[in-house]
Amino acid sequence: MGFTIDNGKSNLDYTVEVAGVYGYVCTFHAPNMAGGFVAQAASSVIESNLASNFTAGVDYNNHVLFINMNNYQPSAATLTLIDITGKEVSQLLRRELGIGEQSFRFDVSDRTAGIYFVKLEQNNHIITRRVLLN
Repeated sequence: MGFTIDNGKSNLDYTVEVAGVYGYVCTFHAPNMAGGFVAQAASSVIESNLASNFTAGVDYNNHVLFINMNNYQPSAATLTLIDITGKEVSQLLRRELGIGEQSFRFDVSDRTAGIYFVKLEQNNHIITRRVLLN
């Protein structure tokens, strides 16, 4: 993440590689010049440029996993179901998706109850959602 602070007299250019809370002190410009900022992970920016409103949920009565998302650009996408140990248990979808709202339903009646993760891979980026199967 790069940013510029402009106080009208001088600029400070700084690049941050890791998300976190940072502080600074600059005795060169003023004896008590200090401040801080919070850097967020780039994935939050990347996610907003790919599929937005990516949700995963379960219809417990019918043992159906549903996925909803809004795709901003045509792209190849893969949806994978992962168990709590990190093992990929099912590739749900692998295909080119067009622009617009996308909705998918998958039968999960053959899966053991527990916590799972739905991983969306799109344009070399990953978004993950947690679901609970009963």
